[in-house]
Amino acid sequence: MHRYRFLFSLQWVILTLVAIALIPTMIRLGFWQEHRYQERTARNDLVSTALHADPVPVERLTSPGHSITRTEKYRTVTATGTFDTGREVVVRRRDNANGGAGFP
Repeated sequence: MHRYRFLFSLQWVILTLVAIALIPTMIRLGFWQEHRYQERTARNDLVSTALHADPVPVERLTSPGHSITRTEKYRTVTATGTFDTGREVVVRRRDNANGGAGFP
């Protein structure tokens, strides 16, 4: 019994109490990680489904005053028309169809 007497020193008692206090915190963090994983998986599934869906005309998804819903995000759309070079807008840091940088 004298061998384990050091376990009753103040240092070991405090260390034990800190470890016991951290157990509920670690359990809660584990549940938080599981919840975060489920959210991320659901979002990834939504994005994957939208990206693999057939393209639709842009008019079908949006119009002035219409906000995009969660299920409409990341959908591939088609658009037809003519370019109005006088009102052209440059979008930075986008890849073009060939995989190269469109505008640095």
